[in-house]
Amino acid sequence: MVRIFLDSNIIADWILLEKKEVELTDELLERYYRSMGCSYVLVNRLLKKGMDICISQLCLAEVISVIYNEAVNRKLFISSVPFSAWTWVSIRERFSLSLDEAEELYYGIFETFDKLVEKGLQIVEDKLNLEIYSFLVLKVGVDCHDALLLNTAIDWDADYFITRDQRLVRKGRRKIFREKFKVRIVAPRAMLSSLKKMDEVES
Repeated sequence: MVRIFLDSNIIADWILLEKKEVELTDELLERYYRSMGCSYVLVNRLLKKGMDICISQLCLAEVISVIYNEAVNRKLFISSVPFSAWTWVSIRERFSLSLDEAEELYYGIFETFDKLVEKGLQIVEDKLNLEIYSFLVLKVGVDCHDALLLNTAIDWDADYFITRDQRLVRKGRRKIFREKFKVRIVAPRAMLSSLKKMDEVES
């Protein structure tokens, strides 16, 4: 069976859009819908096909961080703070979540995430092989946290690592991962195309 490792941005996209259908309908998320939509459709397709898909513990931790930042972005948008100021630390601290907002977000994330687990998403332990990790960081130039995710995907014998991170899907890096580690790094749209070809072969 094809084994697929999902990056944190893919899972965060799915959770945000799943929640959006119920309650998040503000204009900010509408702006992001197009780029997030492929992730959402892809995860649903993978789960429906019963494919072997997973994330790691670090990936889950990153999902919480991504969604937290999105929640702060919503507050900035609703308060009409200029986009140019969104990255200022002082501004983001002023609009950080209250305890009640944080608790609501926490339960919302895991209530929605549980749906993925019920449908077959696996959570695997992070793996660190210093030889692989050092190669990814020192020779390929991958960021430390991405290198750990990739290290885990390689240890899990993933056939695909799916991400929206354009730094990872660059042609040169894709070739290194495919030839050295036998894992294909692809964007959601490319993976959807691959699934379509698989379906055509099976039919």
